[in-house]
Amino acid sequence: EDDPDAPEEPLTFEGHTAQVIGCSFSPDARYVISSSVDQTVRMWDTKTSKNVLTMEGHEGPVFACAYSRDGRHFVSTSADATVRMWKSQTGEHVRTLSGHVGSIFACTYSPDNRKVATAAQDNSVIIWDAETGDQVMKLTGHQG
Repeated sequence: EDDPDAPEEPLTFEGHTAQVIGCSFSPDARYVISSSVDQTVRMWDTKTSKNVLTMEGHEGPVFACAYSRDGRHFVSTSADATVRMWKSQTGEHVRTLSGHVGSIFACTYSPDNRKVATAAQDNSVIIWDAETGDQVMKLTGHQG
């Protein structure tokens, strides 16, 4: 079914100054966040292609980003071995999580928004409490 609000021409999102590595839709699909080698996370309006927020703070390339299921927060992961949590409406930094050694390549929220899982170069997955930032569990055993 055609979206009556869809633009006639494809939208281009311009603003990152280096490779874009990850992206995630907000639950309502109104926004997309993107992560980049330029060490930023950017939020884009999917109707206008405008860059509405730019989050800075990572000290290395940002490999992944993910929205919470309720759209109120998102997380980003980086080569600086940190996970950063942000408020979606303002881009305000909520907290930084540390526990991995080396680059963190992937992140996701649990379906109930209560946990965040991250996967890293240290061959581990860490599950975090999304409210407190506490490490709930560290899964190890991957080889290689």
